[in-house]
Amino acid sequence: VADRLSALAGVRAALPLIEGQVLASGRGGSSGALVRGVRDQDLGNVPGLAPNVRLGTLEGFGTSGGVALGVRLASALGVTIGDRVTLLSPNGTITPMGMTPRVKSYPVVAIFEIGMSEYDATFTFLPFAEAQTYFNLGDKASAALTLSNIGSVHYAMQDNEKALSAKERALAILEALGERGGAAGTLADI
Repeated sequence: VADRLSALAGVRAALPLIEGQVLASGRGGSSGALVRGVRDQDLGNVPGLAPNVRLGTLEGFGTSGGVALGVRLASALGVTIGDRVTLLSPNGTITPMGMTPRVKSYPVVAIFEIGMSEYDATFTFLPFAEAQTYFNLGDKASAALTLSNIGSVHYAMQDNEKALSAKERALAILEALGERGGAAGTLADI
């Protein structure tokens, strides 16, 4: 899917993405966070991430087993490089006793500062394969693209009309493939 979307005129990049909400906790506090699972080779296509790492590194991120946090989130949790962050998702394993939350701890391998307070205070990046495991997705992604959603295409193209046109072409491909993950929520991003 990502290859077909990347081939569309005006789309700079499309990538598989895992996305989910969690409660993140560290030695100094807890906060809601948005986890995004990204493949190693796609880190450079996440707007503003790679060039804005302030502490640690994204080198070998896919095999690091760790997380990259926004600087404000790291501060709220009271963590720095090498500390552990625990992620808790209410959507865990179904047992005879009901749903049990999913809880896992990860070392902090990078802290980034994009400069947008919402991103820096809520975003957590996990290696793609680890995010698939954490959110019980098997070999699937929870979203088909990032830079081809309206807001991201606008960010990359600086043109609302071109962004909407690219989004419409991308949605046609996704719908033909039966993919609708994230389609409804992204139309409001413009």
